Amino acid sequence: MVGYDGRKVYVVKKWETNDIYRTSDVVFEKSGGHWTSELEGENDDMLFLAPTPKSGSSITDQIPDSTLLNPSSPVTTTNENHQHVPNAPEKRKFIESKEYESREKEANEMGEDWTRDEEEDRELLPEFDEEDSPTALKASLKTVLEPDNTWVPQSYAEAMKRPDLWTKPMEKELAKLDSRKAFTPVSKPTDAKIITTRWVYALRLDGNGKITERRARLVVRRYDQVKGIHYDDTWAIVARYESERFAIAIAAHEGMDLWSGDFTGAYLNARPQGVNYLALPEGFQERYSLRDGNETVLLMNINIYGSMDAGNNWYKLLDQRYRELGFKSNPADPCSLRRERMGRRCERR
Repeated sequence: MVGYDGRKVYVVKKWETNDIYRTSDVVFEKSGGHWTSELEGENDDMLFLAPTPKSGSSITDQIPDSTLLNPSSPVTTTNENHQHVPNAPEKRKFIESKEYESREKEANEMGEDWTRDEEEDRELLPEFDEEDSPTALKASLKTVLEPDNTWVPQSYAEAMKRPDLWTKPMEKELAKLDSRKAFTPVSKPTDAKIITTRWVYALRLDGNGKITERRARLVVRRYDQVKGIHYDDTWAIVARYESERFAIAIAAHEGMDLWSGDFTGAYLNARPQGVNYLALPEGFQERYSLRDGNETVLLMNINIYGSMDAGNNWYKLLDQRYRELGFKSNPADPCSLRRERMGRRCERR
């Protein structure tokens, strides 16, 4: 892989021919370590990052097998290809870490279940979302209507010019929000300021520019929110780039593995700071109407995208949960946290 081209679209290179491909159908091998190039003299000033000998580590002079699958031109690798890689440095090292095996062994000796989550009252939503799975992506390739029609409406009124294309994505978005109990239909309180919402539409494309899915998102019109009533704080800090580079350098020096995770619909995990009443989604008023003679509005239970305080609430919730798990912030960067576990330091962002 040599880069990205939009969401879920990867840019990959076939070493044998130097051809570049854009594709969504790729397989990343995670069982082995990473291979790195070492040019003569490039590490003379980086002796402090020299590999530390560790029991169980293995260093070989070959490039690990890698598989880059393209729908039209699968790329296969052989031992012969590994020995003759065009434009590649002559000397390469493959370093494999046994960090996770040693941690698992220590946990078992202490009678603990490795990677087991003891929490039963988790507030955070699952990291994995079915709609982002490769299986769902491939299935949508067969059912999407007019995969060459890249027209995206700018409003609900425009979307209803082609309801056959955009009604289903809106229903899917509301079904997701309903499953997470994002809001509760209530009668409009007297003198309550109602916050309006709008629909935002987008396309998901594959590596060939074909549409794999049409998507719709219900967002809050934040300019309707009033500070002191609907929200207070809007700030949200993020980790410094220097902290990430430090973590990578330390992992390389210690021969450790790096891993990353992502929260699907991150802002939907947190609750709003104030009481927010939303207008019924355009085109779906009957879906939530109480039909009791009073005007129906939606009491927002969790942050909907577009809310002024969504970023602040998500940061505070995530920081709180990390501290409950025993993590401590770095004074130089509050978003860089660590904790001691089984005699080892665990770095997290």
